[in-house]
Amino acid sequence: VVVTGNLLGSELFELATPVSVLEGSALLRERRATLGDTLNGLPGVASTGFGPNASRPVIRGLDSDRIRMLQNGTSVLDASSLSFDHAVAIDPLVIERAEVVRGPAALMYGGSAVGGVVNVIDNRIPQSAVQGINARGETRHGGAEREKSSSVLFEAGNGRFALHLDGYTRDTDDLRIKGANVSPPLRALEPTRPVTYGALPNSASRAEGGAAGVSLTWDKGYAGVSYSGMQTRYGTVAEPTVNIDMKNNRWDAAGEIRELPHFITSAKFKFGSTDYEHKEIDLGVVGTTFRSKGYDSRVELTHKPIGILKGAFGLQWGDLDFSARGTEAFVPSTHTQSQALFVFEEVQFGKLKVNGGARHERTSVRSDGGGPRFDPGQKRNFNANSGSLGAAWQWHPMLALTGNLAHTERAPTFYELFANGPHVATNAYEVGNRSFAAEKSTAIDIALRAK
Repeated sequence: VVVTGNLLGSELFELATPVSVLEGSALLRERRATLGDTLNGLPGVASTGFGPNASRPVIRGLDSDRIRMLQNGTSVLDASSLSFDHAVAIDPLVIERAEVVRGPAALMYGGSAVGGVVNVIDNRIPQSAVQGINARGETRHGGAEREKSSSVLFEAGNGRFALHLDGYTRDTDDLRIKGANVSPPLRALEPTRPVTYGALPNSASRAEGGAAGVSLTWDKGYAGVSYSGMQTRYGTVAEPTVNIDMKNNRWDAAGEIRELPHFITSAKFKFGSTDYEHKEIDLGVVGTTFRSKGYDSRVELTHKPIGILKGAFGLQWGDLDFSARGTEAFVPSTHTQSQALFVFEEVQFGKLKVNGGARHERTSVRSDGGGPRFDPGQKRNFNANSGSLGAAWQWHPMLALTGNLAHTERAPTFYELFANGPHVATNAYEVGNRSFAAEKSTAIDIALRAK
């Protein structure tokens, strides 16, 4: 198993960083309506579990913007980290593989990966030659939520040009449960709260989406583009009359050139652009609208060995405009920009492999202000430096001892800086701190692996 999230494409068993991969028949068995529930149960992975329709992965107790959510190596620019009732803008029905990095992965993906990374791969841009026609389908029916879902995938090619098409639909009813939907302590606290038995009110959902991608492939690389869209409508179980209507449209471009006869031996490029909208509707009236529009891009370059050193370096840059309008808009409109430079080097001493790397990231977060809660507008700049040192000692073909030491710095997000308002869905009042400095953490990981 070669992990795509590693700059040098190392095999899973040789990595100093702990990684889990879910694919094939295991993914088919574990596939759920949300990404968090699909990955829940992998080593060190749990789920936020805000009802059956909104759950985000939790890695070793860390969640929100300490876990980086990626789709084919670029960020998923949704609003799922903002609140537990916000679903991740990825549907597990059409993914082909999920990689989970447990522990700091900020070296490649930035400070938001201080707790780990989830990279979902869907092959919407084919990276290798497709000859002829391939197709597959999946349908599900049943379960406590009476799920009715179907997905289809179609790929065709002549060995040089490749086409990918996929689509899915899912429909669920209110989740069937044993007993009452309100716990005895909550019933004592709110005696007038309606109580139902046998079902969880306002937990039904409907989702549909699809994608089209084309690519040009050759012996030493590929280049392609894809477009995907999805729409999800689901109830929020904490508010019996509130539904969320989420739409996400995304453009991706990617390419790779291998075996170059220069100092740079290979080059990869990835770009993802997202237009995300999320409406919270109460009794048919739109109360709050969240919008996220931006892009994330990266270039990775592998160089020829320098003495005993083998390695790669790269650039990452991104831009994000976020706005919230309506009665529950607890954050102002903001603009975030980031640029980063990273390097990763590796050396082999017999059965011992040692690697290390560093990353410098500059982030700018600007608030547009607006109203007494958010004025005055303000701009903050942050410089974050991260580094890691790891080793893997494979003293036996079936056994390896690995260790990793990492220092990570993370710039605060726009809502950690500028939030100021009630958040009804989580029964909280969110207050940011405009004077926050960069968050710093140090982590160590030691593991014994067997295969």
